[in-house]
Amino acid sequence: MDLDNEHSTSLRAPERAHAPRQSGPLGALAEPALDRLTGLASRLLRCPAAVVCAAGEDRPVILSVRGPTDAASNSRPMPIDESFCRCALAAKAPVAIEDIRQPEALRANPVLAELGIVSYAGVPLLALDGHVLGSLSVVDVRPRQWSSAELADLNDLAALAASELQHRLHEADRHRLDPRLVRAERARAIGQLAGGIAHDFNNLLTGIIGHVALLQEEPGLSEVGREDLAQIHRSADRAAGLTRQLLAYSRRQVLAPRVLDLNQLVAGCLSTLRRLMGERVQVVSMPAPRLDPVVADPNQLEHVLTQLCANARESMPDGGTLEIATRQERIDTVAAARLHGLRSGTYVLMEVRDTGRGMDGPTLERIFEPFYSTKAPSAGAGLGLASVYGIVKQSSGHIEAVSAPGQGATFTIYLPRHEGSGPVGAAERPREPGGGTETILLVEDEAQVRELARRVLQRAGYTVLAAPDGEAATAIADRHPGHIHLLITDMLLPHLGGRELAARLGIHRPAIKVIYVSGTSDSSIARLRLVQPGMEFLEKPFSLDRLLRTVRQALGGEADGGSRPT
Repeated sequence: MDLDNEHSTSLRAPERAHAPRQSGPLGALAEPALDRLTGLASRLLRCPAAVVCAAGEDRPVILSVRGPTDAASNSRPMPIDESFCRCALAAKAPVAIEDIRQPEALRANPVLAELGIVSYAGVPLLALDGHVLGSLSVVDVRPRQWSSAELADLNDLAALAASELQHRLHEADRHRLDPRLVRAERARAIGQLAGGIAHDFNNLLTGIIGHVALLQEEPGLSEVGREDLAQIHRSADRAAGLTRQLLAYSRRQVLAPRVLDLNQLVAGCLSTLRRLMGERVQVVSMPAPRLDPVVADPNQLEHVLTQLCANARESMPDGGTLEIATRQERIDTVAAARLHGLRSGTYVLMEVRDTGRGMDGPTLERIFEPFYSTKAPSAGAGLGLASVYGIVKQSSGHIEAVSAPGQGATFTIYLPRHEGSGPVGAAERPREPGGGTETILLVEDEAQVRELARRVLQRAGYTVLAAPDGEAATAIADRHPGHIHLLITDMLLPHLGGRELAARLGIHRPAIKVIYVSGTSDSSIARLRLVQPGMEFLEKPFSLDRLLRTVRQALGGEADGGSRPT
């Protein structure tokens, strides 16, 4: 084969054809950076071909080759003993051969004869600890005496190739071995899936739940029909709960963070938790004498506490003790590194301890994985603790589980201390749904949800202006001569988003109130809640009562005729 002509035959035969990019870490290492290095080596040393190979177990793995190619290459497998890459790999030092036909061992090598290689220079790619990662080789078709300057250039390029190769191997090992990265990648994948389906799925559930509620109000409904509708409603609620748990795990749940006292939140849940745990489990509360406030969604934290207690109940079928403790702790840099992702600082902790069966190591490692459960498949979807993990992470916190067989389990939640000022309170209890006579601009691109909300609001006494998108809503608002007291808008609208629409309407109607509706989390929602606490949010799927309560709350509580200027 004539390697002098770059447009004729091929170095690829059989060296690259039978040392393919294999599966596993080595198979993912070929990078444009290595291709640039082999190209530079070929040009700098005026050689027809240059190769970077990795040291595979039984044959070289070609990561980059610069030289001519030939599809009709020899198809015979090539063990590493027949590869010219082995020269530098075996020597673990630079190797320069003026004429490979002189050494008897190389002269008998069938691969070198087939490729027409006469002269060779190679440098091993050394890791920081000294072991050989691979080699950078250049070849020529004529006898050639390699100068010290050329070998020095090749050595410099080999150092760059070794650095790139070691970085790629390190990244591959890190992703393969670090369970936190595996969990993070799984969370991202599930988050993309959940976010993709939640918007449309929650629109469907809103329509189902709303129309069932309307039918249940029909006076002539039979008892059988009423029970059938109740079953449909329960199924839809269960489907909505599964969607919320998926969104919680993937940190796309719609949160309503506020400044709150963790001791107050736990105290408000105790009676419910004691009923949940039953008479055979003693519930002990151990609040810290003094706690700084935290910023979190109280309803979601209550869900976290309830889920952890339900998990503890399952592990204590014969009864036991459940302790709920709070405390404050300063986390230094060393402890923060151990807790994976926390920054050093002061944290407010909540611990839930049980005296149940405990968990072994393999179970503990997977306890926060979605769809993982030690219970029977019919007992649940395996999303309870996964949603707990997501809610805590979305609240800028951390959760840690410690357990051993027969020694119970302790779940510890770390939440950052709130540094600012602001009113401290627990979750607001829902008020009774009411009506009013104000004018509402309703913007929803899903026709079924838009018509359902319009119908319910009009029945409650409101004047409703409905629009399918932001542009249509702007036109309606421009034409409307009277006041518009409230804008209800989906966050995800075609062409003009909900936030942009609210900002546009606020220019000429600065007193207009806003309710944002969303089925998935938007990072801007949490920021708006903290910066503008008066903003209201309605999470899909919502009940008709929830819609009316949120509207009445946004408009100021008591119904009025709406003479306020807008």
